[in-house]
Amino acid sequence: MVDARLRELERAATESPDDARAWLQLGRALRLSQRHMDARSAFTRARVADPCDLEARAEADPSAEEVAAMRPVAQPATGSVATTVAAFSTDGGFLAAGGTSSRVVVWSTRTWAEVAVLEGVPQPVTALAFSPDGRWLACAGREGEVALWATDSLAMAARDRLVGVAWSQRVDGILADLAWLPHGRQLVAAGAGLWLIDVSSHEVSRDLPEMLLTKAWNAVAAAPRPDRSGSSVALAGGDGRVVLYDPESGDWVGQQPVHDGEVTSVAFSGDGAVVVSGGTDGDVVVIDGAGGEPVSRVRLVDPSRFEQDVAPLVMTRGVLGHRPAGANAGVVDLSLTWHAGFVAVTTGSGDIHVLALGADSQAEVCRHGGPAHFLGTLCWNRSGTLLATARGSLSLLGVSSEPQASELRDGLGPAGIECDVPPPQDDWLV
Repeated sequence: MVDARLRELERAATESPDDARAWLQLGRALRLSQRHMDARSAFTRARVADPCDLEARAEADPSAEEVAAMRPVAQPATGSVATTVAAFSTDGGFLAAGGTSSRVVVWSTRTWAEVAVLEGVPQPVTALAFSPDGRWLACAGREGEVALWATDSLAMAARDRLVGVAWSQRVDGILADLAWLPHGRQLVAAGAGLWLIDVSSHEVSRDLPEMLLTKAWNAVAAAPRPDRSGSSVALAGGDGRVVLYDPESGDWVGQQPVHDGEVTSVAFSGDGAVVVSGGTDGDVVVIDGAGGEPVSRVRLVDPSRFEQDVAPLVMTRGVLGHRPAGANAGVVDLSLTWHAGFVAVTTGSGDIHVLALGADSQAEVCRHGGPAHFLGTLCWNRSGTLLATARGSLSLLGVSSEPQASELRDGLGPAGIECDVPPPQDDWLV
């Protein structure tokens, strides 16, 4: 009976995509069925359908006021490593960060103590990504090497904190970014070309459309297709295009440029329905995850302030960016919350902007300054309660309530977080 009711509500919402009430009803039913991630997606669709509906906003953005008031809460001790990339594990239990040296540090987000230092890291690190099932941590190096570590070895690293690489694979080209396909069996590596790496067989495949093989890609993201019929890979190109590709069917869309210049970053919502991209034109563009068409855009940076010698600094993730004062490199990197409520953007001016996504606009809810001489990346944890920024040093912005400092500091290790960080609240996750 419950399944029949859900199917009826899903059909009603799908047939009336602009009906906020239909999406709200579906979201409530999904939440009662303990399908929390799907409920979050339905509430977000309700808010997108009618941004002025206060009930839809309350359901979709229960933490909107906290996000607007997010504050710097910590700076992990990374030693001499200039940190440029970071990643949270799928369950929020680990935070990994790396950069200019052959060293990746992993912290526990439950105790905020350093739990592992990874050995055999490609140098310099351009991307880190935990697998969807949480079993693996993948790392890409600029010179073309991809390495994997088993996350169960992280939990057992308390003795000497050193964890050796499980296996590594080299591709013939520079790597800028990598992403796991939703099923967790393959990695997509992007840079001077595009490669599919099978985790079990360690085989590298180039069985892809020629257009995807012959272009350089600055960033890649992956998610389920909105209709759940396969996987969707979003590729950020130097020609202004964001290409959506399904490795299983071979279908791809995104023939028209969505940016006037390099696309530097791209991110998916958890259900694949929303793609967000940023570029050297200073724009952040929201794209329909099914058809690849732009839905809305906002200009964060005035492109008239660009300096030509700045552009090469943002071609690849994880590259240090020492620039003349006042130089502006557009959007350097962005990260989208799992439920597509908020997108965090870092720009060449050093600022971090957090935007709330709407049907035809994106409203800025807060802004934080940063080092204007350094380019890097940022990432949300899955619940959207912590935002890690890797721009020379690793910093955390938090949206949770003020913690009890005594409770936190009692559990800190000698190389742990140096100030007050509340543990993320992931209770709503399935």
